[in-house]
Amino acid sequence: MYYSKKLSLLFIGSPKSGTRSVEKYLMKIDSAGENHSVTLDHKKITSKDMHFGVVGHARAWELKRAIGEDVYNQLQVLGLVRHPFDKLISSYFFNKKVNLLSALSMKGEKRMLTRKIKGLLSSLAPKILPIGIWALLFPMKTSYDYFFDRKGNRIVKYLGRTDHLNEDLFAILRNIGITSNLNIPHINQSQHKARDQYFKNPWIEKTLAKKYSRDIELYDLAEKEMQEIHKKLNVNN
Repeated sequence: MYYSKKLSLLFIGSPKSGTRSVEKYLMKIDSAGENHSVTLDHKKITSKDMHFGVVGHARAWELKRAIGEDVYNQLQVLGLVRHPFDKLISSYFFNKKVNLLSALSMKGEKRMLTRKIKGLLSSLAPKILPIGIWALLFPMKTSYDYFFDRKGNRIVKYLGRTDHLNEDLFAILRNIGITSNLNIPHINQSQHKARDQYFKNPWIEKTLAKKYSRDIELYDLAEKEMQEIHKKLNVNN
């Protein structure tokens, strides 16, 4: 999550979607911006103000509630979506490498016991389960939950795609009047095979597609919207 008062910009960081790369890039554009906090005229918003106690990967509705609807609606709010199968693959191999003890050392302000137990289970499961079975059981945080409010209304205006990070982020920023020649860093970039190499069992693939149908639809929508933005920018060149 990144906030810039100067740019009137708020980036919502959905997990395993290139969040750190975008945060670092936006900080280069406006070094006075904030990672994982929002400073308003009257208060500083931190993890204490988030429903789930985490501000770095806070959902849009949590931030909107914390900073107030009027302030939120004046911001250019953007995020990145990733195909849920790619997120599952990335999460599986990431958690597979995590040291079990590190799950017990996480920090925060709220729900720490619950979070530590979930973290321990998340890092243990991929060490003993094949990816297909693990994916069916893993309670992955969906992109939909990060960009829609609890009534089902989308509250993030711009959605780029992680697998088209450079071109989509540049286009979104240019579309809202922000230009930069800086390169976007790639942090924790996945080096895995194509998604169809991991979920070869038709039943598992079909079950996962149904489970994450809203995220698949959201990815397809982001693709369509980004095509329109790219087309608009190319016409204006």
